[in-house]
Amino acid sequence: MFRRISTSEYVIWLVATLLYLAAIVFLFPYFLRWVVLTVVGGSCSGAGGACGALATVIGVYVKPVLVLIGIVLYTLSAFKRLRGEFSRFWAVFAVAVIYASAPLLYALGNFWGANFSVGILALSAPLPLVALLLFGILLTLDIEDAPGYSGSLVDVTGPFGLPSGKLYAATAIWIIACAGVKLLLSISSILGVSMLPLLLLLVKSGMHWLISPQLPSVLNVLAGILLIMGLYSGSKEGGATVSEPRPVPAPRGGASPRGPARATFGRRND
Repeated sequence: MFRRISTSEYVIWLVATLLYLAAIVFLFPYFLRWVVLTVVGGSCSGAGGACGALATVIGVYVKPVLVLIGIVLYTLSAFKRLRGEFSRFWAVFAVAVIYASAPLLYALGNFWGANFSVGILALSAPLPLVALLLFGILLTLDIEDAPGYSGSLVDVTGPFGLPSGKLYAATAIWIIACAGVKLLLSISSILGVSMLPLLLLLVKSGMHWLISPQLPSVLNVLAGILLIMGLYSGSKEGGATVSEPRPVPAPRGGASPRGPARATFGRRND
């Protein structure tokens, strides 16, 4: 179940997950209408707003389960793709970025009464979803065989020598921190511990944007584009390009080796 999958297998997982999430967003209103008019038979229509109450209950208790299934599918596919080749940090980022996108996936296409019941009064720009999509696209690439990949995404250098790998990792850490704060707020509300003083302090100081995933998502997308460009530009941070492989020093007292220690385009053996 948790075996490492190839890029082509991951593409199938990713497309299936995206289709599932899209179905939740666009088909859930029709599901609500079907439940109210077909399953219940419209018997709630003459009960003073009972149909709206029923739609709210379904939106509050059914849709989160459907979104959670999508989160599990995306996380599992990313973990299987990253397993054994990349740092576990990126698996944590996969969980964080889809967790940051979960409120949008929940609110889009849901009954307004359900959104109001959980405290969603307005929808923000779907920037975390864009960051989620770009990370999924990144994993569909043959990163291990890319000219600019030297064993770590953090070491990838983008156009004009920009440290795109480090920028992408920094924005990923920011999104992880935002998701952690959001999770902490959710847990504290369940446990009855108020985090309101911290939120008021951030709002009054004008620093509330630090815990919002909107800005780091924009920066993450920009850094991700630079990262992809760096992977296929053939440059490596502190290393050589594809056309000019790093020379191997000759041992003292002996002849120079005939070739590099490992293939320039090969996968890591460790």
